[in-house]
Amino acid sequence: MAYKYADSQGQLADAYPINKLEASDFGKPQDLFSVHGKKYTMKFLSFYVRYSFAHKFFKLRGDETIIELGSGSGFQVELLKKIYPDLTILCFDLPAQLYLCEKYLTNVLGENAVVGSEKGLERTDLHNLEKGKIHLFGNWQFPLLANFKFDIFWNAASFGEMEPEIVANYLSYIKGNFTWAYLMQARNGKESSAESGVVKPILFADYSRMLGQSYSLVCEEDAYDAHRRVSQTGGYFQAVWQNSAK
Repeated sequence: MAYKYADSQGQLADAYPINKLEASDFGKPQDLFSVHGKKYTMKFLSFYVRYSFAHKFFKLRGDETIIELGSGSGFQVELLKKIYPDLTILCFDLPAQLYLCEKYLTNVLGENAVVGSEKGLERTDLHNLEKGKIHLFGNWQFPLLANFKFDIFWNAASFGEMEPEIVANYLSYIKGNFTWAYLMQARNGKESSAESGVVKPILFADYSRMLGQSYSLVCEEDAYDAHRRVSQTGGYFQAVWQNSAK
């Protein structure tokens, strides 16, 4: 059922067909299964669903530059690079996640696909980036993007866990520098308790306000994985914004 849902979302978006893709078995995922002789996991199918939604609006040529803040283990990057090998993708994240992302992507895509974090940490600017490669940076290096023009900003399930002023700070470095933004976040912000959470949650309306008048909301809807709603509690949205000045 999850495979058929992902397949239908891809067809509706005129996206790259799921039956031409395959998940990696690196790390021995427990939910690995096969359909028509190809390997899949629920996560792989869910990241395909996100790609399909985004592709409806910014039809990828395959040579774009994408910035992903909060890349996690690199699952979204893996899928995008398997479809479009010539994409240039810059990943920004915390040290532990960056390490996992580098190890995972190096194993599933090959060492030649990844410019490691050691080289990224040495950079003081983004001139002469190797095109068609994945580049890894610490999240504290985000100011390097202040004058860097790129095509797509991607953030999933990351901004929603931050305080609004922290999100505004990240966006202040890149606002106006990109054409499209894809966000998948908790609609009402991070749930808080006495032990954990945020002091002030970030709400859906905050993103358009922070992006400013030059960005227009193109589409927004409830977010689903391939087999369930992303969150059964607060609810998640996925949405695309476009820079109307470009």
